[in-house]
Amino acid sequence: MIIACRNLDKGGEAMEKLIGATACETKNIRLVECDLCSFNSVHRCAQLINDDEEKLDVLICNAGLGYSPQKVTQDGFNTVIQANYLSHFLLTNLLLQKLNQSKSSRIINVSSDLHQS
Repeated sequence: MIIACRNLDKGGEAMEKLIGATACETKNIRLVECDLCSFNSVHRCAQLINDDEEKLDVLICNAGLGYSPQKVTQDGFNTVIQANYLSHFLLTNLLLQKLNQSKSSRIINVSSDLHQS
């Protein structure tokens, strides 16, 4: 299992909760930095996964910003649009060949109903 996250400290906390709530062992979880507001970070994350992992069975895109002040990323996009959509699309495309190596691979994109409020 790979947990890709912007903040490695918070990712470590999530990893500890996961280990405490399941029978998963620390050696079976990998923490990788991936800041969705940086295309360079997304490229580095995908490269690590492509280089180090034999296969990828499931990709769950479940991160996103609900609100952010009108701020632009270093790539020139609104932070909410880049974090919620563009970077997930980029990551998926960069990992697609690895996903296709597993016959039963799946891509899951999680969304919210925040737009209704």
